[in-house]
Amino acid sequence: GSPWSEKLKRVAWISNEICTNIVYAPKETMVAVEAPFVSTRGNTLDLTRLFHVVTTDLWRAGATIVTVQPTSLKKYATGKGNADKGQMAEALMALAAPARRKAAQAMGWTEASLPLPPPMNDDEVDAIWLWLVGAHLAGDTRWSNIDRHTLITSLQAKGAA
Repeated sequence: GSPWSEKLKRVAWISNEICTNIVYAPKETMVAVEAPFVSTRGNTLDLTRLFHVVTTDLWRAGATIVTVQPTSLKKYATGKGNADKGQMAEALMALAAPARRKAAQAMGWTEASLPLPPPMNDDEVDAIWLWLVGAHLAGDTRWSNIDRHTLITSLQAKGAA
């Protein structure tokens, strides 16, 4: 097929892979998705197309969709809207540190003896932060701090994250 046809097939396949899991989720499922970054370079048109297809399919499956702007996600994670991917990963590891200490204590180990989590790529780090935003919006604030709570409250007041 044509390159255009191949792109559409890939978009449909990705959307199907994502939405298949949502169809079997509880009816009140909330999905936090990162809004596409708009640029004149790279494959942003393809990513924007994918964003619209996936969010439309999620909506059809009955999910509540929360769109999070990239700068809001970075600010939620690090306190800075212009954080780079390394800072996002560092903030995630810092957030997990108390849980690691608690797990080590519960097992009678030192924190240093716990295995390190597997390395994550940038997409996985973003996905975890998106999950945390969604959890916060759903009322689970145990991972939050006052700065994150204030950001979420202001985003809710604006009607969109």
